[in-house]
Amino acid sequence: MRLVQIIREADHGEMLDRLIGALEQDPRWLGRIACGGMIGELKASQALPSFMKAMAHARDELFRERLRDALIKIGAPAVPASDALMNQHPARRAALCRGCAR
Repeated sequence: MRLVQIIREADHGEMLDRLIGALEQDPRWLGRIACGGMIGELKASQALPSFMKAMAHARDELFRERLRDALIKIGAPAVPASDALMNQHPARRAALCRGCAR
């Protein structure tokens, strides 16, 4: 069983709050990337405001790319929240829309 599946099946309210907090406040960008990736795997749409804030302030393109990948994993709930950001990257927006159709 994959770790993500185990976490998805658990009561992850507190864990998700910690991941969101780390996404917003971890001073290391690699830590924020890892948290964003896990949030995407969990398809946690409640983290979208934090994603938008992180993307707006991100200076590192790799960080922004990883957050966009996580938004794609979140799927349909992420489309309206990320529309303006995705307009900068039409291929990513198309991937997000394809992911929502599943």
